[in-house]
Amino acid sequence: MASKHIPLEVLSQRLGEKLNGRRVRTAVFTTYTFDPGFFESHILPVLFDKPFHQVEKVRRIQMEDSIRSLDGIAVYYDRTALSQDAQPAQLDYRRIDVRRATGAFHPKLILLLVEQHTEDHEEDQYSPDRTLIAAVLSANLTRAGWWENVETGHIDEILQSDYENSRTSFRKDILSMIQRLKRCCSEGENHSALDQIHNFLTKRTSREEIKRIIVKNRYNTRLYCGQADLPSWLEELKINRYCTNLEIISPYFDKTPAKTLQKIIGATEPNQVRVYLPRNIDGSAAVPEETFNAINELDTVEWANLPNDLLRPGGRKNIDQIPPRRVHAKVYRFWMHGGLNITLVGSVNLTSAGHSHSNAGNFESAFLYDITDDCFTNRWWLEPLEKPPKTFDEIQTDETENSQNVLIDISFRYNWADKKLEYRVDGPLKGPIVVCEPGGVKLFEIDSFDSIGWMDCGKEAAGRVQQLLPSTSFLDIQHLKGKWRVLIREEGMNYRPSLLISLTPEEILMYWSLLSPEQQAYFVAEKLANDATLQGLTAANSSRYIANDTIFDRFAGVYHAFEQLVTHVNDAIASGRENEAESRMFGAKYDSMPLLLEKTIAREEGDDVMNYITFLCARQARDRIKKMHPEFIKTNRKNAKTLDQLLKQLSMLRRRLSPQIKDSTQFLDWYEKMFLRMIEQPEQGVSQ
Repeated sequence: MASKHIPLEVLSQRLGEKLNGRRVRTAVFTTYTFDPGFFESHILPVLFDKPFHQVEKVRRIQMEDSIRSLDGIAVYYDRTALSQDAQPAQLDYRRIDVRRATGAFHPKLILLLVEQHTEDHEEDQYSPDRTLIAAVLSANLTRAGWWENVETGHIDEILQSDYENSRTSFRKDILSMIQRLKRCCSEGENHSALDQIHNFLTKRTSREEIKRIIVKNRYNTRLYCGQADLPSWLEELKINRYCTNLEIISPYFDKTPAKTLQKIIGATEPNQVRVYLPRNIDGSAAVPEETFNAINELDTVEWANLPNDLLRPGGRKNIDQIPPRRVHAKVYRFWMHGGLNITLVGSVNLTSAGHSHSNAGNFESAFLYDITDDCFTNRWWLEPLEKPPKTFDEIQTDETENSQNVLIDISFRYNWADKKLEYRVDGPLKGPIVVCEPGGVKLFEIDSFDSIGWMDCGKEAAGRVQQLLPSTSFLDIQHLKGKWRVLIREEGMNYRPSLLISLTPEEILMYWSLLSPEQQAYFVAEKLANDATLQGLTAANSSRYIANDTIFDRFAGVYHAFEQLVTHVNDAIASGRENEAESRMFGAKYDSMPLLLEKTIAREEGDDVMNYITFLCARQARDRIKKMHPEFIKTNRKNAKTLDQLLKQLSMLRRRLSPQIKDSTQFLDWYEKMFLRMIEQPEQGVSQ
């Protein structure tokens, strides 16, 4: 059988098609294994309807800009399962490590709150229509999950209540999943991104849900998240009334695979069952012989293979020369009476922990949905074995076999705004521990613990970690009984030094002036040669960006740049993107106002007139934003005071300029007063 009878799509492409140009406001990801570097470079860009540069360091800069437009991003991951070859994190999103007492934190979920502006002709404005996109996958947030393995998943939507046909059958399932997810985390955890999705579901979606299991001879979609053990949940959905055949794809089994499978068979009552036999690269069975025999001896059950052309991508001519892809998909496919075709896809392996209630085993997620209308005929996806395998694995492995031996549930967070490093311990206290750089160089030691909340590590430890963060976000933890790795959480990321730190003041103004994202992307790409590094990059001569270097052009360029800055900040605040506005006005990124002012003051050589004009424009921009958005300034009171202190350097620049101007005091007093005076522009077509 060819794989054409199996639905095949590229995960990132399918997600992009589902977004269909809609703007993502909030994003929540859950995963077992996590690679922050791959996630930032190759998964996050899918959320944005814009081209990103092929050179990774340029793409990171573009992502640093783009991510500010989101209200929140959070990744929940199992702290024991950081990818062994993971690259460090650099971008602004909440990284929440989870540790479960009863099993693995194993769901692979993507929740995206998106909006598409539609014109409201009555009010002559744009009002956002919001939708929740929910994806359940078998793929972890890793290179193998998104690029290499055979994985599975399903993507669905929940619409606002004012849409036609906005009722859903799995809204309560999502709400239940959110509550279960929060219970997995430490008390007092910040779930701001998850809360926005919860608020959407409770306040802006229809409460009149579809409660019937089958409507018009089609099963309604449901989300499994451990509400009950899986067999009981399937019994509640009355799968046994209609099930004819069952085929299962699972890469992992437990020590009692026959018992786990028998419970599913008892709940669904299929006539025949086929189970995929996972293979190693050399073709041997990736299960022990005892597991193979235990399942093989069950009545009506047989082992089977997936089609070769699915496992070995490429043309027919060289299919036998390409190593098979690893199968990481989890699929339970039920053939039903009357031609119905139902699949359960997600994270659930054929293990007792995977099939248990979430309070007793793993935390899992899977969509049960009807693919009858997708024109996939009721024929087997799996092919029976022609002959049993000759060799087997010696031991039974599961997805947690490569997990870290985390002896103490300890988390670290660094806040760039107040330069503070803190730690938190959950569960039993076993110390002391030595905190090291990756590679083993000692940073500091913790010999006492407080199990309540976050504890300050002290200024010395914070300073050492601050120096470390530009190159890595990992810490090695050493204990008498072992060592493991933790991912540092970073907060106040608007005040983290930008990945691109070397723009001159003129280049920052030039960047503000560029009108389109494409122009800005080209500008950034020009600043990053292929063999350059992100930190400490030497900027090119800024004169190449100036077409006519006259005094008028230079003055006009500064005015235009600040006008664009004010427009950008106004638009961001009006659209609810206050994080983006905060970054531009108060942050430490390469296009932030404080960095421009600091670089203007710091350079030894420069045009005193242009430096003075730049600070006057900055003062005027601050005053305009304060007048138009007093609540924004009030919310960022501490940061606004820091900016005001920086703007006081205007008097120093004035003193530097005064000797060059005749009657400077009288002239500059008048000039500053007139420059900073806000003059209302007349409405178009109205004579004055």
